Amino acid sequence: MHHVALRPLFIKATYNIAGRNNPKLKGFSAEEREKLLDFEVGLWRMNDTRTHAFTTLIMFNLDLCDIQVDIPAYHVAVEGDRYFDNYKVEQHMRIIYKDFELIQSNMGGHAPTIVATSEEAAPFVPPKLRRILAKK
Repeated sequence: MHHVALRPLFIKATYNIAGRNNPKLKGFSAEEREKLLDFEVGLWRMNDTRTHAFTTLIMFNLDLCDIQVDIPAYHVAVEGDRYFDNYKVEQHMRIIYKDFELIQSNMGGHAPTIVATSEEAAPFVPPKLRRILAKK
């Protein structure tokens, strides 16, 4: 699979065809977009495809609604998240966590592929959550 489907040309073509609406690639110059595509190719090729498929399967099928955890949980939701249905996430989190709070973010979409530093991550943490975490 790795040597057939994950060839750089195939990955770039997939991003260029299906990725036109991908928020990760919007708003960049042609040069910046090419660098992002090269970075995505590197990520897809360095990671184990079997592990990726397995964790994706678990992420979309895991059911934890038969237990309740007695700790507070805060969930940062973005409108139009392409991975998660915010309504379903909130309902499940309220079942699982005794104390749950949904915090809406004004980000345009799901977080970027990689965030390396706290400075890069800061814009993705809503002010309300920063205040909550500062108290703890």
